[in-house]
Amino acid sequence: SGLPLQDGLDAGKRLAPDWVLLRPGEDGIHRVAGGVVCFPSGWSLAEKAGLPLAAVHDPVPRLNEALGRQIDTFLAKLVPGAEWERENWGLSADAELDHHPRHRWSRLNGDEALSAVWIRLERQLLVRLSGGGILFGIHVSNHRLDEVVGPSGILAARVSRALITMPEESARYKGILAARSGIAASLEAGF
Repeated sequence: SGLPLQDGLDAGKRLAPDWVLLRPGEDGIHRVAGGVVCFPSGWSLAEKAGLPLAAVHDPVPRLNEALGRQIDTFLAKLVPGAEWERENWGLSADAELDHHPRHRWSRLNGDEALSAVWIRLERQLLVRLSGGGILFGIHVSNHRLDEVVGPSGILAARVSRALITMPEESARYKGILAARSGIAASLEAGF
């Protein structure tokens, strides 16, 4: 017997990361072959299916020009069973995990209390499969900014600096361009 749908969704939110299968073509270029992405950060798996990674990464400012060719080289050298992890972060006005483009989620404007700002953390994992494909796992979690930076001020200063020094096109891509100076000021003021 299966779990009721709501219980299954709740379990998925807590336990299972999203995953995407990447497969290299005869040209050595990796393309999105399929996957299950329940909690995207502003993108749609259906729109990425079949695309080479360079096209997938086109919306990310400077990524292709800085690392585009190196990404496929890195993936080609990843041996079966080896894994590579990284983290990616952004800020959000809500704790919702599903930020699919079809949804209208709240946007930050910089006037929010830090208790209403969430760090959206993506833990990403790449693993070469024995069949030649690469499994790209993504686990999204949300953390209240005020709780993460805590009372010490050290982490608040680092987050503030990251926001202030972030290139404008990166802040626009992350959806925080209008909010970053207000959030940075709140962090510097000690909330």
